[in-house]
Amino acid sequence: MTKNIIAPPVEHELTHHHRSNAAWGLGRISHTNPVSGTITALNYTYTYSDTYQGAGIDIYIVDTGVNLNHVRD
Repeated sequence: MTKNIIAPPVEHELTHHHRSNAAWGLGRISHTNPVSGTITALNYTYTYSDTYQGAGIDIYIVDTGVNLNHVRD
C-alpha cells in the first residue's frame, strides 16, 4: 500500500528594505494599493525584498522609434 505524503509549504524568510524619498513610479510598483500625490514629488516609499529580486517577473519594453529631428551634439 502506497501512502501519499504531503510536505508542508516551504516558508521563505523575507527581508524587506525601504527607501524613502523615492519617485512616484517606484512607490507605485512596490505597493498593491494605489498611491496618492503628484508624480513629480519625491516623497514616496519604495519597498523591496532581497529574497526574490524580480524572480518570476516578465518585463516588456516598448520602443517608440527614432526621433528624426534629434540633433546630435
